[in-house]
Amino acid sequence: MKGFPCDAGALPRQSGSGARFCNQVERMRLLADYTGEEIDPDRARWVVERAAAFLCAIKDAFGPD
Repeated sequence: MKGFPCDAGALPRQSGSGARFCNQVERMRLLADYTGEEIDPDRARWVVERAAAFLCAIKDAFGPD
């Protein structure tokens, strides 16, 4: 994740667990891919922001010092 901007901090508690977040995103992807349901732009933006925070939390926990 070299060069990935990790200034978002740790994954906020209100986002739920990592597994819960991944399940929510997977559900949105399946709906969009297989039903053609449009995803609200604000919801999509939220997902991208939370995904960035999740990746940063993983990097902080398991990345090199």
